[in-house]
Amino acid sequence: MQLFWGSWTADGKAALSPDEANHAARVLRKVPGDVIHVGNGQGDVARVELQHVAPKAAWGTVLEVIPQFGSVPGTLHMVLCPTKSLDRTEWAVEKGVELGVSSFHLALANRSERRHASVDRLQKIVDSAAKQSLKGLVPKIHEAVPLASLWGHAQWKQAQKGVLHCMESPKTPLLTWPMPPGKPVVLAVGPEGDFTPEEAAAAASHGWDALTLGNARLRTETAVVTAAAVVLQRWETALVVHGNPL
Repeated sequence: MQLFWGSWTADGKAALSPDEANHAARVLRKVPGDVIHVGNGQGDVARVELQHVAPKAAWGTVLEVIPQFGSVPGTLHMVLCPTKSLDRTEWAVEKGVELGVSSFHLALANRSERRHASVDRLQKIVDSAAKQSLKGLVPKIHEAVPLASLWGHAQWKQAQKGVLHCMESPKTPLLTWPMPPGKPVVLAVGPEGDFTPEEAAAAASHGWDALTLGNARLRTETAVVTAAAVVLQRWETALVVHGNPL
């Protein structure tokens, strides 16, 4: 199955974006009569019978709309401090999309070695990863902001929030962290050198739980992918500890 980005109208007329039309015509050699899948990036995907295919434009008729195509059972927002080597951040974002992360919020922590990351470039990586992993929802990359401004983010007031760090302090394993059904999850992963004790304290004061992925010391991008994988598995497989579902 191949997924293209585009849009459709209420009367069932679908069109591919210019880049996707060029790819369909020149690379994949699509022709009128072919049935393809077109995603709107918001979660829905339509089966479309092509009527016109050209390098600058392609359109057709919607046969069926599939809501929440390729969605995971929950919503995960990831706070990520860009790494010094940007390709490691790009890798983390790409794999996070495949695992079902809903959005990425770039943060500047006290120990951040990189103070800038191209949102446009990361968004292109996200678009491609969502298409290749058959996700109807294209996650959004948010511009880098000071970490302190994210702890009290109003959008996450009702979310289950956790911060992953390596400091010697009481922490809950992510594997057994309570994740109430239907409640969005927000996880924060620190930069090289970890969050500072002051940042961890600020997070706690805003209701963020201190979490751990185990005894292994993980690099930033590895922690992002591991955390996303654990959350996805938790959503898809009910966890019961001492007779209590988590």
